[in-house]
Amino acid sequence: MLASDLPKLSPTWGLCILCHKKAEWSCERCFDLYCSMECQRMDWQRHRYICLPMPRLVPLSHADSMLLREKLISESKDNQVSSTSVEELLKNDDTEKNAKPRNKIRNFTENVILVKFLSSNKCLVRTHKPPDNFADIQKEINAFGKNAPELVVCPSVGSVALLLYKGIYTRVEVLSIQDDKRISLLYCDYGWIATVAKVDLRMAVDDVLKFPRLSAVIILHNVEECSDSKVMSLLEKFEGLQYELCRCIETNSNKIGEEVTLTCGNVNLNEEINKLCFDTNFGKSENVKNSEDIEIKNLNNNEDLLLDLCLDEPCHKDKPILSPPFDIYIFQTNLSNFKVVVLDTSALSYGYIGCIAETDLKYLVTVQEYLNNYEDNGQFYNPKLHEYCLAKFENEWYRARVVKIMGNSRYTVVYLDFTNESTITYQDIRRYPKDLNGPCRTNLCLIDGLPTTLNADHINFLKKEITAECKLVIDKVKEVVQQIVVVECPAIIEKMNSVEFKAI
Repeated sequence: MLASDLPKLSPTWGLCILCHKKAEWSCERCFDLYCSMECQRMDWQRHRYICLPMPRLVPLSHADSMLLREKLISESKDNQVSSTSVEELLKNDDTEKNAKPRNKIRNFTENVILVKFLSSNKCLVRTHKPPDNFADIQKEINAFGKNAPELVVCPSVGSVALLLYKGIYTRVEVLSIQDDKRISLLYCDYGWIATVAKVDLRMAVDDVLKFPRLSAVIILHNVEECSDSKVMSLLEKFEGLQYELCRCIETNSNKIGEEVTLTCGNVNLNEEINKLCFDTNFGKSENVKNSEDIEIKNLNNNEDLLLDLCLDEPCHKDKPILSPPFDIYIFQTNLSNFKVVVLDTSALSYGYIGCIAETDLKYLVTVQEYLNNYEDNGQFYNPKLHEYCLAKFENEWYRARVVKIMGNSRYTVVYLDFTNESTITYQDIRRYPKDLNGPCRTNLCLIDGLPTTLNADHINFLKKEITAECKLVIDKVKEVVQQIVVVECPAIIEKMNSVEFKAI
């Protein structure tokens, strides 16, 4: 299908993702919108792990991708809902060019349900109550979905598409691309996250994007980012509760800043999260309020759109193990010139490998010896989200952690000592044994310096050079972000470049 065969979308501009001014440039790779290279550089700390390394900007007038057009309209509509219309912002910007610099502050509040923390400062929320015409909106979206063309290109992070769910088409937002076949999505009108096959997605055009969204991922103002398992476990007590979302937008001559806060009465959840993170790091807990101290209502009635998430919620006599019962070691920044043994290459097509330092292999051997002698009691187990457990992979037991509850007693787990993922049933899961406490020293590493987009030749080269159980020299640990270790392997990069140069 040619681009000319698809529905025409407009406009061909939007708002800069950083300053919210008129944007006529887009990221070459993922189509995030920017008004200038300066804003792109300023946004790089957030953006770099979507697009590593920094790609160039391209004019929107030269961008024929329908996916870019779809993202443009999606973000324009989102801005209409969250503050004011795109046209109004641009009109205000034009009329105020010659005015004296002054700050404008707009405040917006709404009642939301905090569905889930993705990290300490990032969470998924949905509206307290769907609009009265929600059923009619669903019917219209479903009607568009039946006739919508399938997405023939890989969607970008942040784009909106349509997906068949329980017999009707609904809107979904792309949160992450997990591998060649799977993609992580936010169900915009239900407020939950799932992983689906890319081929199931259909294009969402302007008429679908105009409807208000019932859920979104928000960034909390002045909250430090932390994905530590202990902190994430403690944050669960605030999930499923009702809060007032306060959005403060301050506009001046240079940029538009946004502050998002969750409150209930006199309680500021942003501050409570910071206290919790600080006290956890320093072994304190007395200053953090419990969810019982906050007089808010936990919604579990028939109108709750989250009931689908709770159908398989297990009940246990013993408490679930939500904090790691063993030490976890991560490569430190600036660690240099050391050898690793590659343990997993399932995400190599995106530049990721699971590996362990050659000197730490003895710890892995000890853990695997325990598991080889593990006596299965045959008691199937339904774990909670984020719980540590034992899980089968190719008929062998491994340490694992539940990262997603799929429903019908199916769970997605990550195998901690190897970093790969798999979806299995409760029949292949057991409670974590109390006496298995060997440290986990396996790291998920992202190879720095690879091309922005890995084509088939790049992937084939990497698969030949980096195989499971091979040894690899890491020149330097560049940085660690959310337990992902960015490493420099110049020998691999130089060899790839030389091969491509000869081929040319």
